[in-house]
Amino acid sequence: MLLEFPGQERAPAELPRRGKLVLGSSRERADLVLSGEDIEAVHCTIRPLKGGGWALVDMGSDIGTRVNGRVAETVRLAHGDVINLGRTRLTVVDPTAPQPIEPEAAESTPAPSAAGPSDAGDIAGMRISGYRIDKILGRGGMGQVYLALQERLARPVALKILSPALAADVEFVHRFEAEARAAAALNHPNIVTIFDVGDEDGRHFISMEYMHAGCLETRLAREGRLPWSVVLDVLHDAASGLVYAESRGIVHRDIKPSNLMQNEEGATKIADLGLAVQTEQEETQAEGQRVYGTPHFIAPELIHGEKPDSRSDLYSLGATAYRLITGQTPFQGQTPREILRNALNETPAPVASLAADVPTELQQTIERLLQRSPEDRHPSAAILLKEIDRIRLTGGDHGQAEVGDSSRGPGWRLIAAGILLLAAGAWLLPPFLAGGDEASAEVRDVAASAPTGTGADDFEGVVFTEDGTDTGIEAADDDMAARLLETKAELEYLKLGELVLSDEERERRLMELAERFKGTNSAYRAIDEVVSARAARSDAEVQSQADEVAIQAALETMTDVTSGFEAYRVRSAIQALRSISAPGGPTQAAGFAKRRAAFEQTLLERAVEYAEGVLERADRLAAQGDFDGLEALLVEFSSTVELPDAPQDGQASPSALQLEQLATRAYGRISEIDLNREAWLAKQVSVDEQRIATGLRGTDGMVVRLGEFDFEGAVELLDATLADVRTAGSRAVLTDLREDLDAARSALESLGQAWEQNSWRRKSIADPSAPRSAKRDAVGADIRGVLVADDRGTRHLPWGTWAGHPRELHVLFNERLSRPWSELESLGIATLFRLGAVTEAARWATAALADPAPVELEHDLVLAFFDQAEPWADSGSSSEALRDERHAVELLIATLSAQQAGTSGIALSKLERLLTEHPTSLFVLLLSDARPWKTESDEGQQAPIDTGQAPIDTGQAPGDSGRANPAGEREG
Repeated sequence: MLLEFPGQERAPAELPRRGKLVLGSSRERADLVLSGEDIEAVHCTIRPLKGGGWALVDMGSDIGTRVNGRVAETVRLAHGDVINLGRTRLTVVDPTAPQPIEPEAAESTPAPSAAGPSDAGDIAGMRISGYRIDKILGRGGMGQVYLALQERLARPVALKILSPALAADVEFVHRFEAEARAAAALNHPNIVTIFDVGDEDGRHFISMEYMHAGCLETRLAREGRLPWSVVLDVLHDAASGLVYAESRGIVHRDIKPSNLMQNEEGATKIADLGLAVQTEQEETQAEGQRVYGTPHFIAPELIHGEKPDSRSDLYSLGATAYRLITGQTPFQGQTPREILRNALNETPAPVASLAADVPTELQQTIERLLQRSPEDRHPSAAILLKEIDRIRLTGGDHGQAEVGDSSRGPGWRLIAAGILLLAAGAWLLPPFLAGGDEASAEVRDVAASAPTGTGADDFEGVVFTEDGTDTGIEAADDDMAARLLETKAELEYLKLGELVLSDEERERRLMELAERFKGTNSAYRAIDEVVSARAARSDAEVQSQADEVAIQAALETMTDVTSGFEAYRVRSAIQALRSISAPGGPTQAAGFAKRRAAFEQTLLERAVEYAEGVLERADRLAAQGDFDGLEALLVEFSSTVELPDAPQDGQASPSALQLEQLATRAYGRISEIDLNREAWLAKQVSVDEQRIATGLRGTDGMVVRLGEFDFEGAVELLDATLADVRTAGSRAVLTDLREDLDAARSALESLGQAWEQNSWRRKSIADPSAPRSAKRDAVGADIRGVLVADDRGTRHLPWGTWAGHPRELHVLFNERLSRPWSELESLGIATLFRLGAVTEAARWATAALADPAPVELEHDLVLAFFDQAEPWADSGSSSEALRDERHAVELLIATLSAQQAGTSGIALSKLERLLTEHPTSLFVLLLSDARPWKTESDEGQQAPIDTGQAPIDTGQAPGDSGRANPAGEREG
């Protein structure tokens, strides 16, 4: 398996075959050095698993390690996995596996650099489910986007094909297809249209409207900052699309230049509205939590983790306009975290300082969109669209805010209206003022409040009487009358705004104003206000109902997350719960938050149950000695059950703490597997030694059966013992012994078979059962023995007759046949002699060890059988086995000789050599009772493994150097 570095001229790195591979930025501590400001000195490690494969372990990095878009602490790696260390991307590749149609990419790439010539050549002409692909357009977090021809309708489309990693996630594909179908129902001139969603041969795709001019980020890179008039048109189209999104209850969450596309006519459309935006967006860290969005364009409330609404999209649209019109983003920084921090604490440079030609009204609109608090932005996209339309009508020439803007207060408007009224002339008042004397008094009050000298030239020749009538000046024309009516309506509207009224009363008086001043701008404004208020109430009722539906849908989603938590990582599941915003007002939100907390608690409790079950299974596997299965279980557990992030209040629940403790136990057990494996194996070896000793010893044990050449009985005894042992080493020793028994039996049976084949050259044999080994004539033979004739008649001598008689056994086989012994037959004969020699040595040793009085050591007699066996053990393996057994016997002879001579130190040394150098020899197995021969008092030796038996009583005072002998019946 290889690690590849997409987009870098760097050779792939092989995953480690042993040990571990450390990834990080430190040249001293990392094996694979990666550059990047967000990569830790030691970021993560990759190591092979004993059961096969590799595991990635994050080393506690601040920004974390993501595998296939999900934060991972410990995860098993597979072909096609995408690893992100901050902005650095690596892919795991099996060179022998089939390669996908196209490689993945982590971030969006503009069309000019999205693919090289080879890419285009590879995919041009490829077909998928009715589409012919022409070229690649770009890459994104979900996969690659191609220009394709929908063959049935002969129209160009943009075809987005999911990356193999995401296509392998069945749950993501289902959610993606559902969202794509829902997005296909959206229909608006300023929203990119989704045409179709489908799959073919495991390749999932959506087709959408092809935007010939590409995205605005690409246009900005090509042309530089855009003219303010072009940006105003972009704002108009985008705001129009967002008005439609608001009407459908959709928040885009990632408005930015690369998500605003333009067609051939220059119309701007919003891309990816209604799709799974969290997959496309860049994940960023801020203030200890993870947020989704593009750092340069994300609204401040989303950085704080608050619920997004349409005003969040308006902020992103304002940041987009700022970038298009100035060529810069509102906030800069070296890292995503720094950009987000500046967005929360700094103020962007004024638009005028970077683009002086931008009209004041457009500057103010952009600055209002970028307000940190959502309440300070435009209340909705519809209000923003009206403001943009007004700026377009005026050409952006007005530097003052519109009349009625409450941010400037009513006083200046009253003064301005009064001055305008005085300028019109008091002689015009009676024909047009519906209020009579009351209206005249209001005009006089306004005139009296005007600053001295204001507009003096305008009032020359105008003389007011006490009741406000003129003194002989002619009436004004119709235009002057209309202006005067507008002024009066404005005054009434402003006065109404200063009154504290109920909603119903205000609407009633606004309608009265509209009736009195029909045709004026103030009348229209009054009607608009009433209509908007009534629509808002209706929308609130509809929204309340929608909130209830949304709450139920969210609760159903949380039920799915909780009930199916084993398919999630615990951290991901809890973050999924917390990401489901509380719909509705404060009361609904509070109740919803409690229910969401209950779901989270249920999830944690079930995760604790799951973790406890895993650890119980781990205990059973450890008790069974299945440490490979144990490691696979714990690694899978550690990659599935991740610890959840602490809640915002910092108080972890008891279940979360319990889960953390269980997870910590699991992580600790992974590191202790090798040590526990060795301890378990040592104990099992000790238990197996006891089982072997119990199975082979006894009055009818292996020594007795081998001493009679009863190989069938010996095999039966050995098979019963072999069924009880568990460790591979013990089973191998017994399996080798069983092969020796079969070989020795076949050697004797081959004599009987050779007789039947008339292959005996010599018929005279030595009879060990007769005095002085008398000679007998063989008259027949079978696999059980020989039929001999003498003066008493014929008798059957079983092969066991020759057991314990090495010379006669040698005569029985030596030059017996008229042909040479085959290689297999020779090996069996050598094995027969070796087993006979060991058996006789064991018989002698048992007697010598059982007699507490000194015995005469008949060395020559003990080793005579080995001397007879040597000519037959001429092959490599049989000769080596015979030498080992003989050496074991010689060491025991030396031990007993030294003991009788009173040199206990030498005896101890010889015995230790015997048990250290030949622990699995047949000679030792036939004598040992498996009790430990090392004790805690042995200087320089470790304490014995506890086999569950009582300690051996050596019968010596403390400090003696005694050892239990192999038979366990006599201590030194």
